[in-house]
Amino acid sequence: MSQQVNTLIIGQGICGSFLSLELEAAGVSHLVIDEARPFAASGIAAGLINPVTGRRLVTTWMIDELLASAREAYGRLSGVLGRPFLTETSVTDFFPSAQMRLAFLDRLAEDASWLQLPADEARWKDCFYYELGYGVISPCYLVDMQGLLAAARQRMVGMGILLEQRFERGIWRFFLTMCGMGISGRKGWFFVMGSGVVIAPGFPGCRSRRIRGRC
Repeated sequence: MSQQVNTLIIGQGICGSFLSLELEAAGVSHLVIDEARPFAASGIAAGLINPVTGRRLVTTWMIDELLASAREAYGRLSGVLGRPFLTETSVTDFFPSAQMRLAFLDRLAEDASWLQLPADEARWKDCFYYELGYGVISPCYLVDMQGLLAAARQRMVGMGILLEQRFERGIWRFFLTMCGMGISGRKGWFFVMGSGVVIAPGFPGCRSRRIRGRC
């Protein structure tokens, strides 16, 4: 395979897929290297964007900005891939204890932006066993992670920018040569980890250094 690119992306999870599209939009040539593994982190992720967090139902930091950014980013992605991947939904929170019900009610009294009580707390009695009722967290968003990754992968294959292969330490030198990354004009090299962390190995010893936090 003979190909000259500016950037390698190692891993085609959610971060690798978005990074590929951003590089494409910026006109940066790149190659994505990814072994198709059905149980990789992004592939089995729930894809839930929740506006509250923890047992105390604290509002997620910067949630207004994050939701606006998510709607814009996934909307743009849908335009490129030809189908929607982000759906507005709600979370039903069954109270496991009286303490948790009280915590929900206290938080609801403080800020009802994301929390509400249902009109009929017996609605799900035929489906679930619960004694203390439930609350509703809304709006939340659900990302079709499996559909998104499959569509992005199919597009990469069609464009010839995906190499479906496990990236082993022993072939680093081969890829550096193949992609022209050993020369002074090298643009970038990204490992997109399953935890949503992007790191860049140093050279020539390939000792990793983090270049970006969780994304």
